[in-house]
Amino acid sequence: MKKMKLLFSIVSIVGLLCAGAVFAATNEVENASSVDPEAMSILMKMADFLAKAKSFSVTIESGYDAVQDDGQKIEFGSVRKVLVDRPNRMREDVEQRDGTKAEFIFNGEEIYAFNAKNNVYGTAEKPGNIDAAVAYFTDDLGMRMPLSEIYSAELPKFLKENIRILDYVEYARIDGVNCDHLAARMDNGDVQVWIEQGKKPLLRRIIVTYKNALGQPQYRAQLKNWDFSPKVSSSLFTFSPPKGAERIAFVATMQTGTSTGGRKGE
Repeated sequence: MKKMKLLFSIVSIVGLLCAGAVFAATNEVENASSVDPEAMSILMKMADFLAKAKSFSVTIESGYDAVQDDGQKIEFGSVRKVLVDRPNRMREDVEQRDGTKAEFIFNGEEIYAFNAKNNVYGTAEKPGNIDAAVAYFTDDLGMRMPLSEIYSAELPKFLKENIRILDYVEYARIDGVNCDHLAARMDNGDVQVWIEQGKKPLLRRIIVTYKNALGQPQYRAQLKNWDFSPKVSSSLFTFSPPKGAERIAFVATMQTGTSTGGRKGE
C-alpha cells in the first residue's frame, strides 16, 4: 500500500489541471458581460488548429503553487514532453524539478503509468481514442493531467460551451514569438493565454488562477518545441517494465499532500 500511495502521489504531480480545467479572466474584465469577437476568433483558430492536427509533440515547462497550512505559497514544477498521435495513441514523459520521473502511455488498448523513482507501475484496459482514455484516467481513476484539453479533438466545443467572459488584452512577445494575450473567465477559475500570431496559432503560455481554492494558487506553463511532423513509431507506445518493477493496482482516489523538502506539494 505504501508503494501504491507513492506512485500515485508522484504521478498525480504530473500536473494541476484535470479534465474540465478552465480558461478565465483578469480583474480588468471581471465586470464585462460579453465575449469579445476578436478574442474569440483568435482562441477558436488555436483550438481548431490543435483539434485537427493528426499528430504533434510539445514540451511543457510548468510551475504551480502549493499553498501551505500557514498560507504561504511554495512553487513546484516539472518538464513534460508530450506526443499525441490521433486517434488513439499518446505518450507523456515527466520530470519533476527534484528529479522524479514518470510516464503515461496509451496505445489504443491500455493505459500505463510508471514511476521510476519507486520502480512501480499500474495498467488499465481502456480501448478507444485519446479523449476517452484521458477522461478515464482523470475522472474514473482520479489522476491529474495538466492541460489535458489541448490534447482533445473536442477542444473547440469545450471552449464554446464553458467560456463566460473573454477579452483581448494586448500584443506580447513570448520567447521571441509574437503573440496575442487573451483573458477569459469560466465558472471555476481565471486563465490568461498567449497565442502565437500567424499561420500556426499555437498556445505559447498559460496562467491559471484557481479563484475558488484556498489561497487562489496558480498554475503557469510555457509551451515550446511544437512539432506537427514528429517521428512516430509503435515502440514509443509500448511499455516494457524495467527489471524489478512492481505492478500495483490503480486507485480510484487521488493521493495528495506528499511532503517535499519539508513543504507540501501536490
